[in-house]
Amino acid sequence: MPSTSSTVKQNNLDIPSPCIGICSTSIGDSICRGCKRFATEIVNWNRYNLSEKKAIEQRLQQLLIHVLSDRMRVCDAQLLAKRLEDESVSYARHRPPLCWVNDLLHSPNLSSLDDLPSYGIECVQPYTQTQLNTLRDEIDDDFYALSSAYYKRYQAADS
Repeated sequence: MPSTSSTVKQNNLDIPSPCIGICSTSIGDSICRGCKRFATEIVNWNRYNLSEKKAIEQRLQQLLIHVLSDRMRVCDAQLLAKRLEDESVSYARHRPPLCWVNDLLHSPNLSSLDDLPSYGIECVQPYTQTQLNTLRDEIDDDFYALSSAYYKRYQAADS
């Protein structure tokens, strides 16, 4: 769930913070287990210019889409958006629809989610029989692993 209160206005464009309100960097993690940003990115977010914020957002989107595309498919983005709005699920509208699936999987509505096609989404093989909470946890773990690998390669090497 993206934060709706952490929006920075710059040049008449809103660049929402990727923060989802579960920050593990405050307990010493180098990479947030919530939004998957690096601790330095979280601390410096309000100082970053538009292109720096876009670069971070693009990296997060690419990693998340890489993880999600192996497991889920959006069949009808308009239906997904309508269902998310009808059920008051907070989602990152500026991101591609496949990323919205992750927002749905992290919503309190997950336990009542039993008919994915009615949301315009489906699981792909071999994940069609996987419980959604298990799928959510696997996606989150893989997203974190990719963020960690990126951090080790590009950030920790610079330190």
